[in-house]
Amino acid sequence: MHRVVASPTVNLKQYDAILLAGGQSRRLKTDKLHLELAHGRVLAHLVDLCRDLFRCVFLITDRPGRIPAPHPDVRMVADEIPGSGPLGGLLSGLRASSSDRCFVTACDLPFLHPELIRFLARRIGNQDVLVPARGDFIEPLVGFYSKGCCEAIRRRIDDGDLRIRGFWTEVRTEIVELDGAFDAPDLRTWLLNINTRHDLEIAEAVAASESWR
Repeated sequence: MHRVVASPTVNLKQYDAILLAGGQSRRLKTDKLHLELAHGRVLAHLVDLCRDLFRCVFLITDRPGRIPAPHPDVRMVADEIPGSGPLGGLLSGLRASSSDRCFVTACDLPFLHPELIRFLARRIGNQDVLVPARGDFIEPLVGFYSKGCCEAIRRRIDDGDLRIRGFWTEVRTEIVELDGAFDAPDLRTWLLNINTRHDLEIAEAVAASESWR
């Protein structure tokens, strides 16, 4: 199904995972929490992926009363600062976790693959932010973030700057270029997130294709 570089063993169970499941989905006009493709509900897929890989999974949401826990092992965490977007969700997740470093992803990446996560994990050193890039495209919501980010994130929120990258210059940040370093023909698909109807159409075609099954 997929051809990837063989990965040395990486102990991901020392880390927690943070799934960001807030937002209004204004561009998509469909609640991302209920996205479903041919291989199942996207949120359930990501929960299962993170449960398999990491010690604990935190689902961060601005709607704690409206979303049932997708699995008994998943900890539901309400946004500490409502209206602060993914940046506030990141802060809430980092504070809820007892891990010094967490894997973070959004709830709209239906084809996120464990080999990409392991590839990033092998690069972990003393960074506070470790995220992938393909050329000019940087994916800030697939990566590892440390608790060392919390103070900088809180300052940005207090200043009204809710850009997920806004605090990166204040912490130790590494952007990992994937092209040429990671051999996976489905790499673009792995980083596909669903923000628009066009993205959803692409994801539906990929999920229904024989090559993906």
